[in-house]
Amino acid sequence: MTKEQLKEIIDSGNRHFIYFYSPWCRACRRMSYLVDREKTPLTRVNGEEETEILQAFGIEYYPTIVEIKGNTKKVHAGTDSVRKLLK
Repeated sequence: MTKEQLKEIIDSGNRHFIYFYSPWCRACRRMSYLVDREKTPLTRVNGEEETEILQAFGIEYYPTIVEIKGNTKKVHAGTDSVRKLLK
């Protein structure tokens, strides 16, 4: 995800999820089936490759989903929170 893509998501005003994960994260791999079936627009961000975006959102834990709608954002961090959001 680039800064321009992020700006487009925010400017659209539509609900969008940004899923932060890492390839070494066992919980992320287990959660992938829930993320893959999500119907709401979702963008995957590999935290190991996109450190600038990771830091901009203040992500500290994997897996984390940031729910964006317009200028508001809600952070769902950790396996339990992500699982509740996607069920």
